[in-house]
Amino acid sequence: MAKRKSQSMTNLAHEARRISTATTKMVENDHLPLLWVDSASFQHRSDVPITMIRFFSLVNDKSIEMARIQTSHQHLRALVDTLARVTGHYPTRPDTSTSSAKP
Repeated sequence: MAKRKSQSMTNLAHEARRISTATTKMVENDHLPLLWVDSASFQHRSDVPITMIRFFSLVNDKSIEMARIQTSHQHLRALVDTLARVTGHYPTRPDTSTSSAKP
């Protein structure tokens, strides 16, 4: 049976190649499971520019951790840029100024 990739998966794979800084060929691992995730949490380190991302799925009213990855802030920014481009969603920064406080 021939495998068919959806257009969005092909676009994401293309974007992943674009943001990769590796000079080696990317190899797809067909043995990895496809996981559905409902939420993610991000933990940033202050001593080094590294972020851990944990992905969760809602199962029977519980949040079950499905995967955990760690990446540099540089790669995380490229990933966020790619996600924004693919989804067409460009969030704005929250206003953190103190001048917007209510009188």
